[in-house]
Amino acid sequence: MNFAEQDKCKRPGDAEARVENGQNAGLPPYEDVLARIWAFALRLSNDEGEAARLVEQAYQRELNDSNASQTSTILLRLYKAIHSAWEHARREGKAPARDTGPKWQPSIAAKGSSLHSKIIAAVGCLPDAERVVILLSAVEGLGNDEIAVILGITLSVVSDRLIRAIRIIGEHAANWQNDRSL
Repeated sequence: MNFAEQDKCKRPGDAEARVENGQNAGLPPYEDVLARIWAFALRLSNDEGEAARLVEQAYQRELNDSNASQTSTILLRLYKAIHSAWEHARREGKAPARDTGPKWQPSIAAKGSSLHSKIIAAVGCLPDAERVVILLSAVEGLGNDEIAVILGITLSVVSDRLIRAIRIIGEHAANWQNDRSL
């Protein structure tokens, strides 16, 4: 059973009716949603097993949530579910220890691009709060208001974390420039 069939089983006619009425016309196909949330889960956890667990929990939560807010897209709800499950696992000490060497490689990465590799490494070294915000903003392309909803924080906290993340990455970049001049 594919995801569309699962959705029909849980909410008969709801998804089709919204699409036919022009609502959620911009919603990506389920395969695209799955690919995006899988990539986000892998970027958060940096562990394939943990990422699979997070995605499974997020989909299970979404399928079981009959009161899901219709004001946000399924994608935002899944991001939020993944982040919540990841935070819970970290608090409970159940999440694998995170190393700073990312196992994920964004599709925009050019093979052998040392600058690109350095930027990925710098993002991987960010404190978790800043890393999550920069991933949602720069990689996932979400707006600050969407990030605030996903993380359950205010817009000003999102802005502060983005500024800190950019500042830290900038400090890394300054060190790269200094290393070149030697």
